[in-house]
Amino acid sequence: MKKLISILIMFSISIMVYAQEDCKVLVEKLEGQYTGDCKKGLAHGNGEAIGIDTYIGEFKKGKPHGEGKYIDSSGDIHEGFWKKGKKEGYGNSIIYAGTDTVIKEGYWRDNKYYGKNALPYKVTHSFDVSKVQFFQKDKGDIVNLKFQVYGRPNYYIKELIVECENGHKDLSYRGEVSFYDIQVPFKVKMQYKTIKLKTSLNNDPSASQEIYCELEFEIYQQGSWDIIISN
Repeated sequence: MKKLISILIMFSISIMVYAQEDCKVLVEKLEGQYTGDCKKGLAHGNGEAIGIDTYIGEFKKGKPHGEGKYIDSSGDIHEGFWKKGKKEGYGNSIIYAGTDTVIKEGYWRDNKYYGKNALPYKVTHSFDVSKVQFFQKDKGDIVNLKFQVYGRPNYYIKELIVECENGHKDLSYRGEVSFYDIQVPFKVKMQYKTIKLKTSLNNDPSASQEIYCELEFEIYQQGSWDIIISN
């Protein structure tokens, strides 16, 4: 009887080991040994994956997803939230660069660090502005402001006053303002008057009213930006 029980225990252990070996992690640097929850042959739930790198935390469909701790082969550590195997949301990275230690705490999106703010930009004040859209095109140090009304360029901009903490302004073109050689954080404060059309089907300035607008915003990530300001 004891021999039978021993055989059953060994058989159960073999099944558990096989199940863990058959549970895959779909991140190349984490492939190797996995211990934890599994679903349909993939790491799913809480677990630990050890390969070239190590990850301890939540998984979904074979990839880090949720909250977890990642240690890469160089010893760098990231603790925070993950989405489909990439840093996403709030997290804290400790990076060892030679004799220096760099700490990055804040928000990440698609493995990219955006700083201590949830977005790489923020509108801090707005008055009588319908919508502000931010588009990051590429690396650089340029910010272009483009005024629109009903999806078309708005050339009816009057008494425009723009203040910024750094960069060079170019107000030479109607309907656009450009800043060059900016450094983040880049803060802009502006006010202007424009004409609000009474109907989107009538582009006749006589069938409109003049409005006073204010806008303040901040950009936290270096780059080349287009900002669309709609009235």
